[in-house]
Amino acid sequence: MPAYGGPRTFAFSLFNPPFTLRYCSFLADLPKHHGQPHKTHTPNLTYNETQLLRCLRDRNFSQARQLLDKMPQRGSSQRQVVAWTSVLSKFSKRGLVDGACALFEIMPERNVVTYNAMLSGYIGNGRLDDACRLFDEMPERNVVSWTSMLFGLMSGGMVEEGKRLFEVMPERNLVTWNSMVVGLIRNRDLDGARRVFDRMPVKDLVSWNAMIDGYAENYRMEEARALFDRMEDKNVVTWTSLVAGYCKVGDVGSASDVFK
Repeated sequence: MPAYGGPRTFAFSLFNPPFTLRYCSFLADLPKHHGQPHKTHTPNLTYNETQLLRCLRDRNFSQARQLLDKMPQRGSSQRQVVAWTSVLSKFSKRGLVDGACALFEIMPERNVVTYNAMLSGYIGNGRLDDACRLFDEMPERNVVSWTSMLFGLMSGGMVEEGKRLFEVMPERNLVTWNSMVVGLIRNRDLDGARRVFDRMPVKDLVSWNAMIDGYAENYRMEEARALFDRMEDKNVVTWTSLVAGYCKVGDVGSASDVFK
């Protein structure tokens, strides 16, 4: 099971193999055309980005590095890292995770934003083991890193691991707190979500609406109404959640009374 020894040594011992570059789905990323001309680009990618992806698929790292150097925003080292990280994120958002991983590996410089982009790419594409490995190897983490990993664990149903991670986080922001509340609700731990909700130093509409909707979806209308009545600012999501909850339990009268 995952183990940790503090904020910096959070490790996932479930995963024995070290983090390594993977190419398992490159052939799916860019199919080879036998007897036909190669396409000049992949939809939604520029010509240079497609050429870069093809070089990474073919493990032609020398040419891939040359293409990186020719990309826009050449200049300062920091500007280049920003440009490379942008391409990495673009690959990940289009499901080209192995391409993003290969690009990450050959980047001559990385910063915490680059690591966070790769981490989010893994999590967003359901590759939680790779996300755990990368998180453990990060030389630097910020609140975005920790919150992304928390979101990944909770989305993957690893609730106990998510709880432990949350408690050792060196810093939390509103997104972190909301991610924990929503994650617990989605994993059907309403009482745990409420305890976190009550601990929140600051709450926003997302916090209140998530908790009210969680109660309403699980037929706990008294608790949903109590929170609703405590809210100073409500939006259409708040009202809709409560009314839908009353209708779900067959209490049409209470649903009508909400508008009085």
